[in-house]
Amino acid sequence: MIGDGMGLAHICSGMYANQGQLTITNLSTTQMAIDYLSSRSTNSFFLMVEGARIDKSAHSNDYSAVVREVLDFDKAVEAAIRFAEKDGNTLVIISADHETGALALRDGNIKEGKMKAMFVSKGHTPIMVPLFAYGPQSKLFGGIQENSDVSNKIFQLLAK
Repeated sequence: MIGDGMGLAHICSGMYANQGQLTITNLSTTQMAIDYLSSRSTNSFFLMVEGARIDKSAHSNDYSAVVREVLDFDKAVEAAIRFAEKDGNTLVIISADHETGALALRDGNIKEGKMKAMFVSKGHTPIMVPLFAYGPQSKLFGGIQENSDVSNKIFQLLAK
């Protein structure tokens, strides 16, 4: 939370074991961190969760892994939004630091629930990334912004 009880959960990695072993997801690590921090915080806390395996999968041009990681990340975002809804004073920001792979979706079939994908790169690209916010002060994070503007606004809110 920020300052006067206003909370901030910046959702931007779950930890994974080898195949066939226990997988700790973004959802489980995010929920555990929220529970831990909110139960021990007397005033506020800051939490950043990164979906780093999305980037790693895009560098490898592994579409199936990108889809799995985005769906897992979506569950972490849901955990943060649910906390924010209950708390009423928590700001949730969802974004990325860059795009990787220039992933293009094509040949989608809604009835079959299938989509084909094509990567143009194995590196980072200049493609803009989305920025979403929910909760108090969320209006500060709308529209097109530089990454540094987003972080500066977070620091300003934390200083209050």
